[in-house]
This record gives sequence, C-alpha cells and structure tokens, in this order.
Amino acid sequence: MNASAPSDRELLEAWRSGDRRAGGTLFDRHFAAARRFFINKACTESEVEELIQRTFAAAVESAERFRGDAAFKTWLLGIARNVLREWIREAMREGADSPNMDELCSEGRGPGLSTGIDAQREQQLLLAALRRIPLESQILLELFYWEELTAAELATVLGVPEGTVRTRLRKAKLVLQGTIDELARTKEELDSICSGLDGWARGLRERLVG
Repeated sequence: MNASAPSDRELLEAWRSGDRRAGGTLFDRHFAAARRFFINKACTESEVEELIQRTFAAAVESAERFRGDAAFKTWLLGIARNVLREWIREAMREGADSPNMDELCSEGRGPGLSTGIDAQREQQLLLAALRRIPLESQILLELFYWEELTAAELATVLGVPEGTVRTRLRKAKLVLQGTIDELARTKEELDSICSGLDGWARGLRERLVG
C-alpha cells in the first residue's frame, strides 16, 4: 500500500461517517479475501455476493470495536466467520428437515460454486475434500493456505488460544489427507496431491477470486 494512502482503520472510520468512497476503497482492498472465504462454502454466486455484503455491513456497524490490535483483514475474516455461521443457522431454522451446520457447507448440500473454477484435477479434488470435512477445519485450512495467516492471526479469527490453533491445524491436515485418500481415483493421483499439498492449495488462491 502507498505510504500516503489512508490506512484501513481510517477508511473504516470515514465509511462509518458516511464517506462512500472510503467504503469503496476498503471494499476493493479486501474483496478478494472475503470472496475466497465464502466461495467454497456457498452454492451460487448470489449467495457469495450476499455473504460478502453482510460481512462488510457488519464491519461498518461494529467499526468502533476495531482497535487496530490485529490487521483489518484478520478482523474482517473473523466477522466473515460469524456471518457464515449466522447464515447457516438461518437456513437450519427454515425447516425441520434442515441438516446440521457441517452438512450445510458440504458436498452433501450440492456441488458448490467452486466446482466451476478452472483448476487442475488435483485442485478440484482438494476443493471437494475441503467441503467434506467439518466446517471449522475447512475454515482453518482455507485461511492457512489461501490467506497465509499465522497461528496468532488464526487465533484472532477463531477466538481461541494460539496453542489450540496449532493443535487443530495438525488434526485438520490429517482429516483432509484422509478425505483426499477417499476421493482420489488412482494411487498416482493421491500421491500427486499429497506430495505437493501445500503447493496445490496455495495455487488456488488467485483462481478463487474469479
């Protein structure tokens, strides 16, 4: 960011005061991260757009609680997580037959918007595997791979101690690898994705913005 450009905090405060241009600038800066957060958890483009709008609206409404202790993106992703969970609770309240929270963000709900992304077979398999594991593990791994958040930053997003994040991250990787094992069609495919998991995952970063 240009040294003379306003900080995220300054833009947020200006937006809250009614400066729409400041809001637009802040939106542009962090749109990609918000889209990556939601794209593998929603089934339609309209759902992704609604969730992104809810996230930025919630950020403006709670702007006074942003003290700058963490980066704005980290704080925003914490809000995105809360928005997602509330969206899922709304869907669950709509009918007695609604599945649980994990199932609403899984392949069982549908193929997902991310299946339309132009990616290699290994990356498509990775996206499918992420949608099959528990929601909190999916969130943790996607933030780790795509946003490259540190353990301390992940702790801020999830609201848990850093040591807990490290433990959960190790377990989530094991669960993901087990799910990939179930989905892989051949041993060669399995070996390819497991031997270069970090590279395949991080290679999706730009593809997910669209």
